[in-house]
Amino acid sequence: MFDDDMIDAKDSRRGWNRAVIQYRSAKLRQPNVTIADLTLPSGLGNFRMFRTCVMMAGIMTVLYVWIPLMVLNVFVHLSGPVYAAALGGALLLLTAFLYVGGTRETQRERDLATRL
Repeated sequence: MFDDDMIDAKDSRRGWNRAVIQYRSAKLRQPNVTIADLTLPSGLGNFRMFRTCVMMAGIMTVLYVWIPLMVLNVFVHLSGPVYAAALGGALLLLTAFLYVGGTRETQRERDLATRL
């Protein structure tokens, strides 16, 4: 079926010309996957989760609230307390939203890991 001239003699162990591919003689292997490999991490912990949520909420506040407020301030004059209240409120709301969403997702992952 195969001739010896199909395999390059000088480079028969590298590339697509190696004998295992040419003669289809590689043995099939089953990966050694256990349940521990499929379980997800147990979460960040309460303080680490809160700290991460505060950082992400700060970034989201800058991108999605502060920049539109600067553009709005060009057309409508906003006083300093209103500006600060809008930024602080957005930071608190986004932090709460991210923390609740993150803890709910962590709980779902823990429930899924126990069912596996």
